[in-house]
Amino acid sequence: MNNTNYVNSASSLKIRSFNVNSIGKNPKRGQIFHFLKNKETDICILVDTRIDKSIENTVRSEWGGPAFFNSFDSQSRGVAILIKKELPITITETHKDNDGNLLSIKIEYNSQSLLIVGIYGPNTDTPAFYENKVFSLLDTVESDFTIFAGDWNLTVSQHLDNFNYLNVNNPRSKSTIIDKMNEENLCDIWRDLNPDSKRYSWFKKNPLKMARLDFFLISNHLSPYITNSNIEPGIKSDHSIVFLEIDFNRVKLGKGFFKYNNSLLRDDIYIEIILKKIREITKQYSTI
Repeated sequence: MNNTNYVNSASSLKIRSFNVNSIGKNPKRGQIFHFLKNKETDICILVDTRIDKSIENTVRSEWGGPAFFNSFDSQSRGVAILIKKELPITITETHKDNDGNLLSIKIEYNSQSLLIVGIYGPNTDTPAFYENKVFSLLDTVESDFTIFAGDWNLTVSQHLDNFNYLNVNNPRSKSTIIDKMNEENLCDIWRDLNPDSKRYSWFKKNPLKMARLDFFLISNHLSPYITNSNIEPGIKSDHSIVFLEIDFNRVKLGKGFFKYNNSLLRDDIYIEIILKKIREITKQYSTI
C-alpha cells in the first residue's frame, strides 16, 4: 500500500495508454516522455516497456513525477504507470503480477476512488491470466470506478476490430473477457461511442494487417463522466495511443449509457424473482 498525496487543481483527468515497444534506452525514452507531456497527459499507462529493474529510479527521475513499475527484463514485457507531477490525487494501493503483464493503482481523485489497471496481454491464449489476475482485482480492491487499459493482444469484435486476419486471436481469452464484461458491468467505451466505426491501434506491413488491440474497459456507471475517448497517432511504435478523458465536475444527470447484465439470465435466483413478479403483476391486472 502506498498512501501518497499530490496536490494541485484540475478540471478533468486525461489518461493515455500506449504500447511503446520498449523504452529501455534513450534517446527513445526521452522522446516518448516529451511527446506525452506535450499532450498534457495526467496518467500514462505504458506497456511492453522492457525496462531493466535496475534503472527504474533513473526512469522515474527522467519522468519527473510519480512512477510505478512492473518490470520484467530489458528484452520483454513490462508495465509502467506514470503520473503527472502534482496531479491532485492520493494513491492508496498498488498491485502487480510476477510476469510483467499487470500493474494497478488505486487513486482518490475529486472525491472518487478509481482502480486503474495497466495490462499487457500475453501473446498466447491464456484465459487464466484474465480470470485469475486481471478481473480478480474487482473482488479484492474496493473502488467507485474501474479502468482497465493496455494492449490486450486480442480484439472484442472480429468483424469490427480486425483487418486481414484469417483466424481469431486468442479465442479463449477473448471469450473470458466478454463474459467478464457482462458479469462485472464493464464496457468498451470507445466502441460504445463509435458503434459502427472500423479503426485500428496496431499496424503491420507486408502483408497489411491491422487490429484494435489497445482499448479501455471501464465501469458502465463511469460512462456519463467520459468527455472524450479516442485513438491517436503514436510515436516510435507500431501501436497507436488510446485516450480517455474523465470530468466529474461537468456531468449532468440525464441520459447515460446503460448495458444490461446478460449474466443475470443465467442466475436461477434472479430468474425466479422475475418470474414471481410477472405472475404477481399478471394476477393483479387480470382482476381489473
